[in-house]
Amino acid sequence: MYELLQKYGYVAVELAGLSLETQIAMFRNAQSVVAPHGGGLTNLVYATRGAQVLELFTEGWLNPCYNVIAKSVQMDYWADVSPATPEAGGLQAHMIVDIDRCTELLEEMHARQRSQERFELIESGPPLI
Repeated sequence: MYELLQKYGYVAVELAGLSLETQIAMFRNAQSVVAPHGGGLTNLVYATRGAQVLELFTEGWLNPCYNVIAKSVQMDYWADVSPATPEAGGLQAHMIVDIDRCTELLEEMHARQRSQERFELIESGPPLI
């Protein structure tokens, strides 16, 4: 998964141990966030309008709380559900991520972002006659 995300320009970050100020700055400046469901996504409250998030879930552990936060700050929200490893369940489970599915979602996200950027450029450009 990390290799796929690197191809799209993502940088892996472990929020644990970072100061609150650093976390706020990272989310405020991020155009796009991909992360498993977890407490770090609470930082979405600091995200910029129009930023994007792809939240990754394991089967049987769906919770819409970060969708609600993303929508309240006018982010584009995507989610994907992956099967969990059979050894552990709940929050201890590891995801079996479908790389092809994630690639499709990332392509969709980036296409939307590019079209939104073009729209913003048109909106901020000179008046059309």
